Amino acid sequence: MNKKLMSLVNNMIQEDGLYDTNIPAVKLYKTTTPIKSCPFLYDHHLVILLQGHKVVKTPRGSIEYNSKKYLVVPTTLPLEVETFATKEEPLISLVIKLDKKILFEIFDSLNLNEKDIVKSSDLAIFTDTITEDIEDALYRLVKSMQSQNDSKILGELLLKELFYRVVQGDKSMFLHKLFLNTTVESKISRSVRRIHDQLNKNLDVKTLSRFEDMSVSSFHTHFKNITSYTPRQYIKNLRLTKANNLLSNYNYQVNEVAYEIGYESVPQFSNDYKAYFGFTPKDTPKIFSFSK
Repeated sequence: MNKKLMSLVNNMIQEDGLYDTNIPAVKLYKTTTPIKSCPFLYDHHLVILLQGHKVVKTPRGSIEYNSKKYLVVPTTLPLEVETFATKEEPLISLVIKLDKKILFEIFDSLNLNEKDIVKSSDLAIFTDTITEDIEDALYRLVKSMQSQNDSKILGELLLKELFYRVVQGDKSMFLHKLFLNTTVESKISRSVRRIHDQLNKNLDVKTLSRFEDMSVSSFHTHFKNITSYTPRQYIKNLRLTKANNLLSNYNYQVNEVAYEIGYESVPQFSNDYKAYFGFTPKDTPKIFSFSK
């Protein structure tokens, strides 16, 4: 990774933690501690590792990325993540929220239609190569963070350039199809967002498929192809991952969390939680994530 870029970032973050920046969509993260597989909810993120590497585990297998590859998660996915880091070589990353407004502007300017996209897309999550153009855009983006005025005036423009470079990547076909409203990718993405926004509601496959004018069988097949989970598995894993986040980072009671994520029975929630994580909700380790 560019030495000038690393120098800028190292001056911004000395201690471990998640840091806000002058650009609200961009956070910096540093850890010197390796973290074994733990649940994490990715929600429309572009993650760029400046140092270190991670492994993301899905039901279909593992995806590894490092300072030569970025990760794109253009929808909401509950995943297991393993982090490799040491005091000598901390993991340092940029966590960037994908801005749909900016992405729509990019695809509108490209004026693509479904016939233009000849490659098929598979799983929503993907990695791609950090090119010189992307590295250059990253440097200017991070440099702009040194000044509130630069961030305010240039931040969105620099994000747009970075997203454009990602859209031009070899593995970005899912992104292309996601922003064409008639594709199954866009339909499943809307369904994922609906589940996320209405997690405490009783959404079944029949209801979800009807919203997108799809048959139950077609919806089920495409949902699993794109997320790697069946709809029922996805809803359950999303609920439990959100529950873990609430219990780890906030002072929620177990019964409050259960009802917050859509469980009617606290004992059933506790049983599912223990089966998924290996410990009970009451025994959840406290993390209390912080932002500086």
